[in-house]
Amino acid sequence: MKNNTQLILALAASLICYSTYIVLIDKSFSLQAFNLFLFPVILYFVFIRSRNVEQSPLKAVRVEGQILYVYKQVFNINDINKVVIDKTKRHGIFALPYNQVDGKTTEFIFNKDAFESLKSYLLQNIPNVKIIE
Repeated sequence: MKNNTQLILALAASLICYSTYIVLIDKSFSLQAFNLFLFPVILYFVFIRSRNVEQSPLKAVRVEGQILYVYKQVFNINDINKVVIDKTKRHGIFALPYNQVDGKTTEFIFNKDAFESLKSYLLQNIPNVKIIE
C-alpha cells in the first residue's frame, strides 16, 4: 500500500540521518539516540497522516452517466454491485472492496456528518447497488 511504502521510506530516512549523525560525531550506536530520530516519524504517521479525512465526500465521489468517479479512479456503474459505507464514532468509511484496481481497494474516510447524504446519493445514482454497513 502507498502508506506502507511511505512509512518504510520515512524509517529508512531516519536510519540514514541517524547513521550520518553517529559517523559525524564518532559515537557508537545507541537505541535511545536512534529513538530521537525515529520519534518525529512516528508522530507524523500517527497524528498527521491519520487526519486525512475527506470533508466533502460528494466531491470525491460522483456519477456522470454510466461512470462512477472516486477521485481519479473510474468505474462503470454496471460493475458496482456493493459499496461499503459505514460510520464510526469519529468518521465515515467508503470502500469498493468488490471492485479492486490492481489488487487495491478504493477507499477513504470522510466526515461522518456527510454519511446520510453520501448514502442517499449512491442509492439514487447507482441502480441496484447494495450498501454494506
